[in-house]
Amino acid sequence: MVVLASAGGNTVPAIARLVQADEDTIRQVIHRFNEMGMASLDPRWAGGRPRLISPDDEQCQAPGLMESWLAGFQGCNDRLGHHV
Repeated sequence: MVVLASAGGNTVPAIARLVQADEDTIRQVIHRFNEMGMASLDPRWAGGRPRLISPDDEQCQAPGLMESWLAGFQGCNDRLGHHV
């Protein structure tokens, strides 16, 4: 939306008001698009908690995981006196 608004001739302050963002952020988006083109629009996911399990370990543990998870809920129903 920022790039389209800029291409349409809108000023940075007008775009910032439109998308409720800081003017410096709008300028960064526009400059990055001018440098990288469409690739700049690809989201750059980052942050969050680091992974504690490697992809190899994940593949090793994934088979049967859903079944054991669902079985755990079945046990909860039995303990609560509900019959499924």
